[in-house]
Amino acid sequence: MNQAAWDEMRYDSRFAGEMSLPGTRDEALAGIDPWLADDFYCGARLLCLGAGGGRQGPLHAIAGADVTVVDISAKQLAHDAAVAKKLDIKIKLIQASADRLLGIDDASFDIVIQPVSACYVKNLQAMYKEVYRVLRPGGSYLVQHKQPNSLHAKCGTDGKIHLTEKMVTGKGLAPTIGANFSTRERGTVEFAHSLEALLGGLCESGFSITRFSGPPRADAFALIGSAEYLACFVTPYLRIKAIRG
Repeated sequence: MNQAAWDEMRYDSRFAGEMSLPGTRDEALAGIDPWLADDFYCGARLLCLGAGGGRQGPLHAIAGADVTVVDISAKQLAHDAAVAKKLDIKIKLIQASADRLLGIDDASFDIVIQPVSACYVKNLQAMYKEVYRVLRPGGSYLVQHKQPNSLHAKCGTDGKIHLTEKMVTGKGLAPTIGANFSTRERGTVEFAHSLEALLGGLCESGFSITRFSGPPRADAFALIGSAEYLACFVTPYLRIKAIRG
């Protein structure tokens, strides 16, 4: 179901499609996450996991990395193929789920970056196990997650925030149909993962967490019900950097 949902969102400008990419390597280096500054080098083997859409992969390829993009949606990966052809850059594309990286050898990558996508995977530990497997010892894993409570946070017409369900790790949440949730994507099935699963599970898989933040998205003057309004009450995302032992 999630594959079909992301196929449908292939033209959603929040995630995919045309954008202004850097024209030079120096400009691209300035655009990558600063948490990777000490790890990134020309020729670094970099996996963009769950990152189809023609943005993350091309950016890091322009910056000089040897890039592989994995995504469950072939139509999202088509954006990467089109950009790679247009800019004459090399990007390897693989259609796969983040918890089943079939055909990728052990210790194949120096860096794994993963924008928000673990919420579409039921078995979080299986995903972490696969990331650990394909990352070399000492390699860096930069991942973003939806903050658990943000998946349940809904804004009422009175402007009050309600938590709609109990937190049960691995539980599938019903697709949103017009419901005013802050971080849920329409038509997808998302899975709740507790902080214990997100952070503790990462450590149990053999990673050491070195950086952590909850990026602010709040706006006190935002319209009631908007993502920026809900972020005043519930931090929407988590950002983590970890090193494979």
